[in-house]
Amino acid sequence: MKLATYLQNGKEKWGFLLQGPDGEYICSPQDVEDNLYQIKKTGTCFRLEDMSFMPDGIWPEDIASFLALEDEGMAILRRMYDFMRHYAFEQDAFWCSRYLVPVEEAQLKAPIPRPRIYWGLVANCPTFCRLDSNRRYYNLVPQGHNRPQSCCIGTGDTMILEDTNFPLGYNVELGVIIGRRGRYVKAKDAMRYVAGYTNIIDMEVKDYFHEYDPEDTVSEDRRTEKDFFLAATASWGGKKTDCRGPMGPYLVTKDEIINPYDLICYTRQNGIRRDRCWTGALMLGIERAIEYYTSFATIYPGDVLHMGTMGIDGLGLNESVIPAPGDTLEVEIEKLGRLSVQICRAGKYDWRTSADPFNERYPAPSVREAVMAGKGECDAFSLKETRNFIICFGNYKTCMEEEGLIPVLDIPRFLNNPVSALTVDGGTEAAMRMTEADVSMELAFVVKKVASKVSEEEAEDYILGYSPMVSFLDNSLYDELNKPATPQEAGLTKSVYSRWGDGYNMISAEVVKKREDEVYGRRMRMEIAGAGCITADTGDYLVAARRILSVISRHTTLMPNDVITLGRIGKLLHLDAEQIQNGVTGSVSIDGVGEFGFSFGKGEWKGAAGYESK
Repeated sequence: MKLATYLQNGKEKWGFLLQGPDGEYICSPQDVEDNLYQIKKTGTCFRLEDMSFMPDGIWPEDIASFLALEDEGMAILRRMYDFMRHYAFEQDAFWCSRYLVPVEEAQLKAPIPRPRIYWGLVANCPTFCRLDSNRRYYNLVPQGHNRPQSCCIGTGDTMILEDTNFPLGYNVELGVIIGRRGRYVKAKDAMRYVAGYTNIIDMEVKDYFHEYDPEDTVSEDRRTEKDFFLAATASWGGKKTDCRGPMGPYLVTKDEIINPYDLICYTRQNGIRRDRCWTGALMLGIERAIEYYTSFATIYPGDVLHMGTMGIDGLGLNESVIPAPGDTLEVEIEKLGRLSVQICRAGKYDWRTSADPFNERYPAPSVREAVMAGKGECDAFSLKETRNFIICFGNYKTCMEEEGLIPVLDIPRFLNNPVSALTVDGGTEAAMRMTEADVSMELAFVVKKVASKVSEEEAEDYILGYSPMVSFLDNSLYDELNKPATPQEAGLTKSVYSRWGDGYNMISAEVVKKREDEVYGRRMRMEIAGAGCITADTGDYLVAARRILSVISRHTTLMPNDVITLGRIGKLLHLDAEQIQNGVTGSVSIDGVGEFGFSFGKGEWKGAAGYESK
């Protein structure tokens, strides 16, 4: 089956595709359920039959919620699909016409418009090794980054390019949509957790490269060459900006795809082919990616992975050409349909402005929807409403001594992370794989309202409040690397993925409303029974909250309840295997900002564990 999300009369709906004698139609399961009385009307052969499908007659509101019904839900949908395929085109098309929408008339959205996880793998193509004569090792670790929801657009939507001449690139990627909840999934079982597949366009613009290196310097002088985190923010930051992660047009269920590694892929620009590749050209497959991620975190229905480039990495658009209305980028993976988006230069070349001023201000569909629904601002922190969790790295005075990272005063290193890695004060549980851990104390803040292109002077009004944060870093991820590893492999496993475990980052349930000058120069303290005590000062941070919010919001729209941590500061406390197994308790505080106690370990820990608390 092909599943789609679409708009009908301004309302978001979802349904399955039916192939009729004169074209394809989208059929909403809820519409079918609501109109079964017409099918059972007096005189038909169905009059005495029990024609209900969903037991209570109520279907989930979106595809991700439907997928949470797992095998039972899919079986019910299949029965309805088989019935409607015959009834609509062989029995009584008149009654069906009111809830059969021709595909060409539907306003399609991304099949998962607001993915909880939008994890894009990188360096997953043989060319990354084949073209690097210095490469001596390749770690079979899925390297990648998590996109925010504001990246996600659907077929027919508009991808906004900055009014600059920065280089950019794009390519087709295989999207994998998760269909059931899973933890500690083995590779041999991983495909049971896949609902289906879709097309993804992976787009990057060199916005942040220019932020770090505004001068056209030779490579050995560029800051982005100095450490992994600068390069990752510069590269992946350009992928995390609004509208740069198109998805669609459909979720094609896995029963339609016998072998996901034997599909031909095409990339086109204005209808002209730019690349042809093959889904078999991947270093790591779906199974290993799922096994790795679930070794420290939980996957949920509607999570989306995209598997990395399979052909040319970063097809270039000619930056001297100003896109005209109708200019398109298109990708197509065999059997998954065509994903096509328009491209548009912002500013004076923005042909959308006069037609829709609201689009100009909020180009990302998920942002527009939130604002229109009255969710553009919050007055109290709610973890259930958090969409983005952003971590800064190397943002303290002694980062060179502690981590070998060059101090950067003007722009932070940062990456977006799964929201399920965040929890509120209390207890959380270590993954089974964890043997040793490092624990950091940090200062975090919560975004108050939709923030897009906010100046540093305005940023104070966009911060709801501050909280201490304690974070647990799983050292086992780094320990399993083959050494020597590349800076990217080492940086991901040592400092990024190590914090992605469910509930590994803990803040207070109630943030303190303070001005920025009231939270700096404050004493920080963390104590863990049996592990020791460390202190620091918030004045040791290099880039403060207002500057961080301003820099990120230049290209990525931040949402109410988003959490941003300024990152680890100074020393860490270490936990050995015995302490983790037996469980530890501790407390963290920042003078004038707040304090809370926490517990951490293996076993029956019943704390507010990340996404489960929502």
